[in-house]
Amino acid sequence: SAEPKTITKTVTNSVSSQSAKEYVIYLGSGSTTSREWVEIEGTKTTVNTANYPTIKNMEFQASLKIVGGEARARLKNKTTGAIFHDSEVMHNSSVVTWVSRTGLPLHGGNNEYVVELRSTSGELAQLEGARLRLTVE
Repeated sequence: SAEPKTITKTVTNSVSSQSAKEYVIYLGSGSTTSREWVEIEGTKTTVNTANYPTIKNMEFQASLKIVGGEARARLKNKTTGAIFHDSEVMHNSSVVTWVSRTGLPLHGGNNEYVVELRSTSGELAQLEGARLRLTVE
């Protein structure tokens, strides 16, 4: 009968040396009953891209809850007035849930960002928390 062969597997972790680093910037929380977009005062945060290595990706994450209708949130550059239309997220339940959009462009330089919130129904839309996740080189 043949001898059992011993198979040696060499597992190399190639990621460790060049793994992407992440920075999480907490933006704060707030609520509104407005059907129009409103800036949530407590979420204003200044981000200066000069303080970070080369930024590869930005993700906007929001923790939302609402009793009826939809709670919608999006990111705005308050310094320039530019709205990140691709950042818009929504949630339609009273169970707090994190929703996110990734692949957003971060504007270079020193800018103040704010989260805008609205309620499609006029019910209380709650932003329990919001954050930016930056992936850098």
